[in-house]
Amino acid sequence: MRNTTVGRSRARLAAGALVALTALTMSGCTSTVPVHGTAAPQPPTARAATYLAMLDLAGASAARYRGTFSNSGETVKLDVTVTSAGEASGTLGVGSATISLLVLQGVTYIKAPESFWLSGGAKSSGITKRYAANWVRVPAMVFGLDVGAILAPGALARWQRPIIPDIADRPVGQAGGAQQNGDTVHVPAQDSFYELTAKQPYRLVRLHAATVPEVAKVRRVSGFVPPKPGTPVPPAPAASDLEVTVSDVSATLPAVYAKLSQQAAQLRGAIDGEGRITLGKQQFVNCGATGCTITVVFTNAGGRTIRAGLHADWDGDNKPIGVCDAITAPVTASRTATAICTISSAGWRNFYNRAISSPAGLPYGARYSVLPLATGVNPAQLAADAAAARCSGGATRPANCKPSSPASVESHDAAVRAAYDALRRKFGGSTPYGAVTAVRLSGPAAARVNANDRYPDLIVYFGDRAFVYQVAPPSLAQRAKQQAAAQLATLRKDSLTAGSVQLGPDLGGKISVKDPRLGRTITLLTPAATPGVIVYTIA
Repeated sequence: MRNTTVGRSRARLAAGALVALTALTMSGCTSTVPVHGTAAPQPPTARAATYLAMLDLAGASAARYRGTFSNSGETVKLDVTVTSAGEASGTLGVGSATISLLVLQGVTYIKAPESFWLSGGAKSSGITKRYAANWVRVPAMVFGLDVGAILAPGALARWQRPIIPDIADRPVGQAGGAQQNGDTVHVPAQDSFYELTAKQPYRLVRLHAATVPEVAKVRRVSGFVPPKPGTPVPPAPAASDLEVTVSDVSATLPAVYAKLSQQAAQLRGAIDGEGRITLGKQQFVNCGATGCTITVVFTNAGGRTIRAGLHADWDGDNKPIGVCDAITAPVTASRTATAICTISSAGWRNFYNRAISSPAGLPYGARYSVLPLATGVNPAQLAADAAAARCSGGATRPANCKPSSPASVESHDAAVRAAYDALRRKFGGSTPYGAVTAVRLSGPAAARVNANDRYPDLIVYFGDRAFVYQVAPPSLAQRAKQQAAAQLATLRKDSLTAGSVQLGPDLGGKISVKDPRLGRTITLLTPAATPGVIVYTIA
């Protein structure tokens, strides 16, 4: 089967004839909890500090990563911001090329200069220029690192969760434990290491991972070479030696989604770098004084729905006279369709008038290419996510935002935020972990790594004890009770906290919270039948 996306067509125009070619207000009662010994949290072990830092990372709505990783021996620079949903925006440095990266709704796109597409041995052409001018949909692991699936804050925390029990269960500074370096603590773990803040609350500030999860199995290759544009872009083997700084940028979530929305608007002409098109018959039709149309039959030879983008560079009498572009409707796999575009430029009109005045006629033609285009994003879903980020991202809810639905992710995260604040009040000398500062939107890519290695919603590290809490609406209270019990068993088995760990005690009565960011009132309660569970209702 012929697999080509480019063609050249010629015709002659003769005289008289054409020949076709947040702020929280709380009410209720709270109480303090007596602590064993002192209310000041005792220094945890290196293992416990790392676990608490990962728990806090799991609560982030977005994180920025800056550093490098290895792709089959080649060092790739990385500067990306990734949301809890696995949506990302930033840049990659590959060789001398700086490549823009975009991940939206589980799909990865890159925008690279023509020099990148030529570095695999291709010659400059109309197709390489089209690749350089547009976003190109590529496999998530095009460079060996599925940014959306691996670096979403909660996904990264889950990825690291099985490693934490191997960290030394010793205080910082002891042999085999973590070593303090000024304001940070260096924690070795298997063949990796973490850098944490030296004081509570512990935060992850740098990560080195010798290996990266292989979300999709890929055969080993000697190195990454950009494919010839117009042919499918392959994924690469899993990356290695990821070393990045980590910054919680949850407070910037509205700006993050504003940028993602702007970039999504640029995807109308995005090339599907994994698509295949086979060309069929081409012809010129309806060529006259006002324009000329080229039609190209093609077949979607790939495995998923695409659109097709036809671009034609026209010439008349061997001189450029204009271009035309057209995008087809979606075409499902194995179906045949026709791409059509019409030139109506002043160049064509001038050429036509000269051609019909010439006794021998004048030649004209079009050099064209038909490329598979990505089907684009779901605009309604992106608009809803951007609205949720904007409406919940300030100190108060904007006037043009409706109150959040009680069953929404935004409402759940507001309840976790309110519970966090209630625990700070109840445990005066404590250090709670699991703060949620903005809505944590969800997406398919971010849920693919270690889905079962979850963290509790909140932990209060208090003196010689740690208290575990899950936050849930009444309908999910029993499930939350089971989750809290499972988390408690895991924490005890893996010695993930210094001192004893228990299910969290009663908050001390019903607490009502007027949340101006949510536009609703949150009520918190810890029923006796579900210890360690903070049940919330929203009105």
